[in-house]
Amino acid sequence: MTSNFAKNKIPTHSNLFHNIFGNGNGDCIVFCGAGISFNSGMPLAIDFATYVLNVLSCRKDYREKILSSDIPFEVFMETLKEQASIFHLMKIFSKGSPNRNHFLLTNLVKLGIIKTIITTNFDSFIETAFEVEGLRDSIDYKVYYKDEHFEQIKWSSDLTHLIKIHGSVRDTDSMAILMEKIASRSLAASRQSVIDWTFSTGNHSNVFVLGYSCSDIFDISPQIQNIKNKFKNVIFCDHEQKITLENAKEEPVSVKRYKNPFTKFDKGKRIYVNTDSLIDNIFEAIGLPSDKYQSLKIDSSLWQNEVIAWKKEFNANSKEAIKAHIIARLLIKSTRYIEAESEMSRSLSLSLNNRDDYFATHAFINLGICQYRMKNFRKSIELHRKALTLSVNLKQKKMEGYTWGNIGNVLYSANKPKCALSFQDRALDIAKRYNFFNLLTNTLGNIGIIYIKLGEA
Repeated sequence: MTSNFAKNKIPTHSNLFHNIFGNGNGDCIVFCGAGISFNSGMPLAIDFATYVLNVLSCRKDYREKILSSDIPFEVFMETLKEQASIFHLMKIFSKGSPNRNHFLLTNLVKLGIIKTIITTNFDSFIETAFEVEGLRDSIDYKVYYKDEHFEQIKWSSDLTHLIKIHGSVRDTDSMAILMEKIASRSLAASRQSVIDWTFSTGNHSNVFVLGYSCSDIFDISPQIQNIKNKFKNVIFCDHEQKITLENAKEEPVSVKRYKNPFTKFDKGKRIYVNTDSLIDNIFEAIGLPSDKYQSLKIDSSLWQNEVIAWKKEFNANSKEAIKAHIIARLLIKSTRYIEAESEMSRSLSLSLNNRDDYFATHAFINLGICQYRMKNFRKSIELHRKALTLSVNLKQKKMEGYTWGNIGNVLYSANKPKCALSFQDRALDIAKRYNFFNLLTNTLGNIGIIYIKLGEA
C-alpha cells in the first residue's frame, strides 16, 4: 500500500491475532458479510424479511414457512420488486454510520496488516470509515463493485482493494442490476474469478471470514463449493452471543454440515465466539483501546420507516391484492405451492372484485404455475389460457409471451414435446417482434430442450 501512514511494529502478545493475520504484511485478506454492519443500524436479512412480512399482514404460518425456506436476500428483494417499486427499500442501505468493525478494518489497512477486503454488503460504511480515518480513494485504496470492475482488478497493485461483490448503494442502478443477476442465478465469470482468487488462487495464505452467514446459495456458496484444490486457510468467526473469547470453541472449518460451503477445505478453523469479544482482542493486539470507536445505539426505525413508506406507495385500490400477491410469490419461491395457491386465489378474488384485469392476469399465471409445480398439468393449462385471454385483451404483449411459453413448458412436462414446440414458437415470435430479451433467452433455451427431446439437436 502506498500511503502516508507509517507501518507500526506488529505486536506479539496475541496468539489469536497471529493465527489470523500471520506476519501482518498482507498475508491475510478479510471476507465479510452483513453481520459487521448490524451495529450500524442495518437489519440482518432475517429481521428485514420478518418485518416486511408483518407489514404485508402475512399470516403467521405462511411467514414461518417463508422464513424457514432460506430464500436468498436478493431473491426476496426481486420478488418485492415484481409488483412495486423498491426505491424506499434500497434507501435502507444508505442509513446509519460506521461502527467499530468498520473502523477496525480501516486501522488494519492503515497498518498494512490487510490489503484486501471483500464484502457482500451494499452499504458504504467501510468507505466512510476509510474517509474518516484519512484514507484516500484511488490513492490509498480502490473500490470495485461491478462485474466489469472485477475483471480489471490488479491484484499486485500497492493499493488496498475493497471489493463489493454484490454492488454498492453509492450506485443503486448497478446494485439493482447485480441483485437481479443473482436472483436469476446468473453467475458472472468475473465474480467467480474473485471467489477463486479469495479462497484458492491468490498469493495470500489466510482468509478471515467475519459477519458472514453463508446464505448466498445462488452465487457465492456454489462458487466456493466449485473450488477443487489449493484451499486457503479459512478462519471463520461464527458469532455466538454467549461465548466470550476466553471460552471460544474451535473446530475444523469443514465440519459444520448446515450452510457450510467449506466442507471440502482441508485446512482452516471455525471459531464459535461473541464477535464483539474477538474484535476487542484484535483492537488490543494492534495497540488501540477497544472503546476508541463506540458503536451507536441501534435504531431499527432507521430502516423500518422505509419499509412503511414502501407499502404506502401501493395503489390504494389494489393494495390488498398486491399484498396477497407478493406473499403468494414468496411462497412459490419457498416451494410452498398449496399455501401459495390459497394466497394467490385471494389476490385473484380481490383483483376481480376491483375489476383489475392486469392483476387478475398475473394471478391466473401464478395459479397456473402452482398447478404446474404440483403436476396438475390440465388445470395449469386451463388457468394459463385464462391469463392468455386477459393479456391479449389488455394488449400486454410481454405477459402474453410468457404465458405462451409457460403453456409450452407444461405440455413438455406432460410429455407432449411437439405440441409444446408450437407454443414456444408463439412466445419466440413475440420476443423477437418486441425485443423482449429475457423472454427471448428463456424461450430459446426451452426450444433447445425440446429439440433434444425430439432427437433433432
